[in-house]
Amino acid sequence: MKVIVIGGGMAGLGAAYELLKRGHEVALYEASPEFGGQVRTFEVGGERLEIFYHHLFQSDDEAVRVLEELDLAKDVEWIDSNVGLHAAGKNYPFVGALDLLKFDRVSLFSRLRLGLTALWLRRIHDFRRYEGTRAAEWIRSRVGREGYDRVWGPLLKAKFSEHAEDVSMVWFWGKIYLRFASRPKGGLPIIGGLLAKEQLGYLKGSFGRLVDGLVEACRKLGGSLTAGAPVQEVITEDGRAVGVRLQDGREDRADAILATTPSGLFRKIVPQLESSGAAGQRYAQMLDAVQYQWATVVVITLDRALSDIYWLTMTDDDAPFVVAVEQTNFLPPSTYGGKHIVYLS
Repeated sequence: MKVIVIGGGMAGLGAAYELLKRGHEVALYEASPEFGGQVRTFEVGGERLEIFYHHLFQSDDEAVRVLEELDLAKDVEWIDSNVGLHAAGKNYPFVGALDLLKFDRVSLFSRLRLGLTALWLRRIHDFRRYEGTRAAEWIRSRVGREGYDRVWGPLLKAKFSEHAEDVSMVWFWGKIYLRFASRPKGGLPIIGGLLAKEQLGYLKGSFGRLVDGLVEACRKLGGSLTAGAPVQEVITEDGRAVGVRLQDGREDRADAILATTPSGLFRKIVPQLESSGAAGQRYAQMLDAVQYQWATVVVITLDRALSDIYWLTMTDDDAPFVVAVEQTNFLPPSTYGGKHIVYLS
């Protein structure tokens, strides 16, 4: 079977790789001049750096599997992470239980409730129990008004703005669960994870090497990958997708089309969706109902450290950004020619 993949980001490249391994014929088209999507890189101090901050969690089993297949897993470093909160002009480390106990922005009782709530979520393995539940309501009921107003409330508002009250509890559970999953097992059976440090993974030379590895592997398996080739329209016949028309007028036919584009872009390249029957209309309505939350990321280089924290989240209402991710508190500045690198988002 021939499959056309639209989009050469990580989703598109990963899909193409898996399809080719299963013996299918694949043609992939990427609109931008480079593959990789949000994992595209540029050079700082002689080293490649991602345009957006990236790291691996220890629970990212599929990513690690692909890295192993591409012979890149040996170059992944697992590094003790440090995270923190910035509140009222002060940085608060937030790595483990002792840091939580020292967090004087809330009462001792609220600190205990915050810690116990995190431990509770760590022990929940099925996200489905939280479907249909709003995170803000659930958090307030567990940690109290003070804990919500001083910790989780500002984070939700900073990240989701006017949608903060509508964020699904599944999202919040996933964030907590992922963080604990990246902490070494062992220690006390109940609170060992709270005392352990989170470990995050980074590929030496940047995750651009993973993009390069996937492109090379796909081509070795016989795949056709083309960058700088925007898809203008998906060709349909009798209500079925049969190919694509590129912006330069070329057409390519296939048995199946796999689009890895954002919903809004997908609607533009499949304008006939609404006229393809009741099912197409329902799907178009579902796509139109998806609300995207955009983020702007600025990368700055400094001649000194901004702080000693890798992931510093802002909780003040007047903060000009949500998070400062200091890459050179994760990797040493020598990696980037002595420069200190900070992502602001």
